[in-house]
Amino acid sequence: MNTRTLVIAAAFATCAAAYTGGDAMAQAPEKAQAPAGASSAPAGLAARSRAAAQKAAQEAADSARAAADLVKLTLQLAETAAQDISHRAAADIREKALKADEAAKKAREKAEHAAATATDDMKKLAAKAAEAARRAATAVRAASGRAEEALRKAAQSDQAQTQKAMKATQDALKSADKAARESAEAGKQAADKGADAGAKK
Repeated sequence: MNTRTLVIAAAFATCAAAYTGGDAMAQAPEKAQAPAGASSAPAGLAARSRAAAQKAAQEAADSARAAADLVKLTLQLAETAAQDISHRAAADIREKALKADEAAKKAREKAEHAAATATDDMKKLAAKAAEAARRAATAVRAASGRAEEALRKAAQSDQAQTQKAMKATQDALKSADKAARESAEAGKQAADKGADAGAKK
């Protein structure tokens, strides 16, 4: 494993740990707030709804950004391993593609939740972010499938077929990277809109 591969692997581990830790922290407040009774005052209820929508939008944006980071690092790893068609390299890429796939799925779920809880002034951007997250999740899932195919070819010790499969994995990851970046940008726009609307209240 060369130095660049080690650096990318270390960065991936850091991003994956941050993604897992951030997701756990995001869940805790939701559980703590659930038992609270709704305010009887319409203004209080509206404020709670807006706060919940802003929180959901920010969590969705953070999740989309984390997924995009993991996809980007997986792509970098695949590009670095372009000349290494070993079973170990294929297995490493497949492992990281699975983690990116998991993160993209979680980002999609959070974006859909944010769209469902969005206030009227946030709905358009939240819906756009949710759709972008769905496209990203689909693209990352496809890349993960390509990585699995490359791993199978590597296990068969067919160098030509493995190299072809690794190239297909790279191409799929490039598409996934583009979709994930678009998802992260859409999520950021929705979160920024929620923050701006909240500041004006």
